[in-house]
Amino acid sequence: MKFTVPVSCSACGCDFRALGYGQLTFPPATCTCGATIHVIDPLTISIVGERLLYRSQAELESGDFTMPIICGAMAVETALTRVYLKWREIEHGYGTATDAVREAWVRDYRRGTKPGGFANSANFVSNYLMGKPFDSLVDDLAAQSRTSLGVPVIEMKSAHISAELFTRRNQIMHWGNVEYTKQDAQKAFNAAQTAFAVVRAMDKEKADAADRRMRAELGTAPIT
Repeated sequence: MKFTVPVSCSACGCDFRALGYGQLTFPPATCTCGATIHVIDPLTISIVGERLLYRSQAELESGDFTMPIICGAMAVETALTRVYLKWREIEHGYGTATDAVREAWVRDYRRGTKPGGFANSANFVSNYLMGKPFDSLVDDLAAQSRTSLGVPVIEMKSAHISAELFTRRNQIMHWGNVEYTKQDAQKAFNAAQTAFAVVRAMDKEKADAADRRMRAELGTAPIT
């Protein structure tokens, strides 16, 4: 999978894009000023999911208004699956799970997200990690000002994300509808970014809660 990643040159201040491939390490990028820049993946719940978002944006900017929708939906699905499996692994004992145990977690995920759809997947993962449905988590995050998404709360809710991103993706996959406009693709990409950001926030909330529990048990102060 080819994609581009935004790069800023510290030498001249130029912003440009560097080419990357799938799960491979980024090769050094060379700015027009001659500076060599080493590109490092961000800390994230899913490297593949992040790169699918990069691919979605690149396709949108190149004038393809179908692939941004497909890649954006795949990015969100990847993020949900990975954050669920990550915390199953942590709570089991990181690095101790056998292949059979991991396959059992995948089966649990499939059963828990039936009959499918973003809302079912988002609710399953949110309930497992946070003990509440996805939309309730969104309300809590917004009320506590613990996100910086810069979008209205309604755009963070599962119904909006489903309508703007997954309904369009399903129309492509099920009905062969590829007659989307730039505005359609932009709305879908925005919804994918928002959903991914909420999943990141969910992961952080889970990590912060685990840190508080651990420090309470050890009798140490939390990091502020």
